[in-house]
Amino acid sequence: MHTFTKQQRQGGAKYQPRTLVGNWSEEVNLQRSALQEFLQQKQAGALKVDRFQERMRVALAEVEMTKIRDDPYVHFGDVLQLVHVDTGAVLSVDVEDKDPCPGELSCAACASTELRVPLARNTLLIAKYVPSQSTPLDPQWSDDVLHYGQKMRLLANPMAQAEPLDAAGGEQPLALYSRPISVNCAARYSRHQLVAYTWKPTSYDSVWQVQPIDPADRLAAEGVEVAAGAPLLLVHCATQKPLNVEICVTHPDDFGIELEVSAHAVMTSGKQLALEHALRGETKRTLPKPQLSSNHWMFVTGSLVATLPPGTQAAVEQLERLIGPLQQQMQQLSGETAATGLCRTSAGTSLMQPGVPESSKMSLQARNHICARMPAAVAAAAAAVRPSCKAHG
Repeated sequence: MHTFTKQQRQGGAKYQPRTLVGNWSEEVNLQRSALQEFLQQKQAGALKVDRFQERMRVALAEVEMTKIRDDPYVHFGDVLQLVHVDTGAVLSVDVEDKDPCPGELSCAACASTELRVPLARNTLLIAKYVPSQSTPLDPQWSDDVLHYGQKMRLLANPMAQAEPLDAAGGEQPLALYSRPISVNCAARYSRHQLVAYTWKPTSYDSVWQVQPIDPADRLAAEGVEVAAGAPLLLVHCATQKPLNVEICVTHPDDFGIELEVSAHAVMTSGKQLALEHALRGETKRTLPKPQLSSNHWMFVTGSLVATLPPGTQAAVEQLERLIGPLQQQMQQLSGETAATGLCRTSAGTSLMQPGVPESSKMSLQARNHICARMPAAVAAAAAAVRPSCKAHG
């Protein structure tokens, strides 16, 4: 169906604006409907320009970098930046650039050279990695200072997701992660090992480790505190690949021209390393190759001393740690109660078997009542503090 007259389609004589020709009534109604739809979307904030402005407002919100103690070290709970030593690029997150693959709850990570001031998208938090079973291969330190060789997680600032800032990374923490190279998993441009942020922070793919840049110092430096501003390597624990900046790979996005990050070891050539060992009088190579400057990073902290709130996720973990031993004690108490001869009927009454003293009847009934009420109390307490899960994807 054509909405223009034959003269209009054939390029006939032009009419003045006040002349009504063709389907003028339908055109007026369409214009009026388009204007009403535009005003409704503008009032609801559903326009693309409104969503873009809201995205920029959240991502580019200025952040005050803080530290929990006035000393030169990096602490768990500091608001800091991860800066590349050679280029000065800052590790950043793009929450809206999500992985299109089904089931992949992740978004892009990049290195920004244009926006270096502390913002919501380029500030980080450090969280301790606590293994399910403690082993000698996973040493743990009781203090809140980051040590060389200590496993940890890098969490994006929750303000990048329009959430309040806390030490747990918000209700849905975004953790830096990496995976081995596969057909469907690789960096977008360099095709090296993928590095991105994920909404699944409990996976071992999001565990990293800090190491010195000199291979000769790695064994001696294990357990030493990490100083802010010191060059270091950030090694992925699952694949033993260091975090790398693809200096020759730039890509445009909504925030400008940025560099791609990956997990890839850039080392010196074997010939050069052999000459260096020969210069020092060593007949054969005894140390691994050192990484080049594209793998060198440093933590930058602020000067303001402040402590972040623990957050709901930390409250849930603390509650589970407290309730676990309590549940075990109540189960043991329930077993002792059953062994003494107390039987609970379906109506909720307690019957004493022969041989049980009458004086212990009240204490056994109290234990029975506590054991019966314990699961409901635990579930109610956990539901009171557990944050509601958001749908991402």
